[in-house]
Amino acid sequence: MLLKIVKSGIILSFFTPLVLGPFGLTFSAYPKAVFFRTAIDLAFIFYLLLVYLNKKYLPKLSPLVGAVLIFQTILVISSLLGINPARSFLGTFDRGEGVILHLHLLLFFLIIIGIFKTKKEWFTLLKLAFIVSALSSFAGLLQKLGIFGFYGNSLSANGIGGGRMSGTLANPDFFGAYMTLSIFLGLFILLFEKEKDYKILWGIIVALDVYTLILSQTRAAWFGLIFGVLIILVLLASKYSSIAAKKRKIILFCVLILSIFSFFIIFNYQKIGLDRHYLFQRFVSSFNITNSSRFMVWKIAVKSWQSAPILGHGPESFGYFYDKYFHASYLPYTGEIYFDYPHNKYLGILSDSGLVGLFSFLSIFAVAFYLIFKKKETNYAKKNTLFVLAAFLFAYLIQNIFAFDTIAIYFILFLVLGFLNNNFEKSLNVFSESGKKEKTKILKYSEIGLVSALILASLIFIYKINIKPTLASMDLVAALRMNSSNESFEDVLSLLKKSVVAKTAYDSDLQLETAKALIFYTGAGIPDKSKQETAGMLLDLAKSLQKRVQKPDIRYITAHEIIAKLYESYYLYTKNPDSFLPINNYLNRALEFNNQHPSTLRIMGEIKMLEGNYNSAENYYEKAFELSQKTDSDRIALYKNIGSAYFLVENYQKAAGNFKKAIDVSFLSYKVNPVSYAVNSQDNQNEASFWEKTAVLYYQKLNDKKTSDQIFGMAMQAFPQYKQTLEKDLEALNVKK
Repeated sequence: MLLKIVKSGIILSFFTPLVLGPFGLTFSAYPKAVFFRTAIDLAFIFYLLLVYLNKKYLPKLSPLVGAVLIFQTILVISSLLGINPARSFLGTFDRGEGVILHLHLLLFFLIIIGIFKTKKEWFTLLKLAFIVSALSSFAGLLQKLGIFGFYGNSLSANGIGGGRMSGTLANPDFFGAYMTLSIFLGLFILLFEKEKDYKILWGIIVALDVYTLILSQTRAAWFGLIFGVLIILVLLASKYSSIAAKKRKIILFCVLILSIFSFFIIFNYQKIGLDRHYLFQRFVSSFNITNSSRFMVWKIAVKSWQSAPILGHGPESFGYFYDKYFHASYLPYTGEIYFDYPHNKYLGILSDSGLVGLFSFLSIFAVAFYLIFKKKETNYAKKNTLFVLAAFLFAYLIQNIFAFDTIAIYFILFLVLGFLNNNFEKSLNVFSESGKKEKTKILKYSEIGLVSALILASLIFIYKINIKPTLASMDLVAALRMNSSNESFEDVLSLLKKSVVAKTAYDSDLQLETAKALIFYTGAGIPDKSKQETAGMLLDLAKSLQKRVQKPDIRYITAHEIIAKLYESYYLYTKNPDSFLPINNYLNRALEFNNQHPSTLRIMGEIKMLEGNYNSAENYYEKAFELSQKTDSDRIALYKNIGSAYFLVENYQKAAGNFKKAIDVSFLSYKVNPVSYAVNSQDNQNEASFWEKTAVLYYQKLNDKKTSDQIFGMAMQAFPQYKQTLEKDLEALNVKK
């Protein structure tokens, strides 16, 4: 009975790649992590009891088990010695990883190699994992057809140039990597399958996974698939001399046809229009890696590793060093996007766990490859299935040069590692279908109490780490999805309060996200009756977040900026000048930490404007502009930011003047490229709306009809697609005046 319960918990975890929904700050990564952790926790409770009663289910030590244990131990040690042990252990609230997830992966690995003893059971597990990947691919097809988005990207009808397919993983990069591993898993199952009907089924699923992988547009996964296939071809070539003459001729003919086709494509890609194809352009762009955001982030990862080369700074620490080592020269490639991982698995491990961590991680694969190739007389070698397993591992290693793992990818990797351990390590002797039956131990009354206490402690852990934070995040997500109208703002405020008073293990992350939401809502305007309550909540959140910045943590710059913005919002509602002291304090601390972040300078400019120091305010905005590429878009943003700051302090003359400067620069860009302005897009709609609001500002606040009419005329010329709407608005404005 216990064995069935444990197996049921493990089987439940196989559906992790399909789990998603509004249960966390991210709709895919966090729900999957919580689901997997909970399933493994429940299985582990009964597994401990099972092992206590019958030692035969205890996993045996092997080289692969040892390698996995060593890597997990290094993660724990680097966490304890790192810059923020709590963060390293718990991970982030949006992904739910950290050491805690790795420990659950370890438990998953140990349990499956301990309880699944027959070849039939293992192939059933592999087939189930492959079927789950098919369901995720099918979700991708529904995205392509526009039926359901699965919190990802919907594609255009032809699938080219539209959104990237993401299946049930919500992120195309993760989905592509998951598909690559699933494809090689499917090929392995296909080669070993004996039933013809099932072979057809597995072949269809492999084809489906390849199709959805292509539409994910994930270049790292493409390279993983390509190099994995090449490994299979190289390994087959190594056995060429032992193949029958007839088969060798067939192979030579296929290679010849493939080579001719490849050379034809390479030398004629322009003539056949391939260079105009979006997928081809995306693939070719992969080779320009030195001028990409990834390359700049890799530079930061190297600097992070160099500051702690042996054991790193602890898992989940890279975000802190991204803020610390970021330089404005990276802006043309990265923009102002925050990177919490370096998009390179190996550099990420170096930053987190140093050379010791990377060596221990790679040793897992060294042992796995050894297990595959050490004995070629195994049943698997007869059908060359070991080549596919080698390609699986190689594809994983290649794609992670440009990417990093998530729970779905970790899951399928550890499943295959477990399969290798129990199928290729013959010394374990785990495949006897019928062996000597061992007597099952009976619990004594004194032991029942101990077991009950263990189960209770495990359930409390599940509630504290998995369930309680999830419930709190659901309140936050519900608040974010509500309309903040006068009628509903009290409900929004109530939900935001519930999310931060829950006292969870992820309080700091919840407070930061709640603060961002509250700043957004207060910026949009709130009812007078809620201002006092809102002001109190702003102050409470600011004081709570001050604890977060007392030690190194991810989003270090963001946290300082959010604290400043909380005090700023508090000032706007209370007009208490004492607010400026903590605002300047935290912004100056952020600038001392790293003055290369334009966002901090812009916030400081806004604060100086509120203090009435207009010259200083404009200087900060200019400093932020100097960090940029100084393009027309950057200059337009500069004038808009300065204008918005003047508008905030009700200096409408200065506000309108800067808005007009932004419009003038934009109008010159229109004259150079009028076609781009005539496109009916969200960006153009927003820009046309900005021009109209500026015209209204001149008309209503400055009584300057001439400039107002001029701006309306420029807008109608630049945005002909909105001309009728602008004419109606202008007519209504004149009537109202």
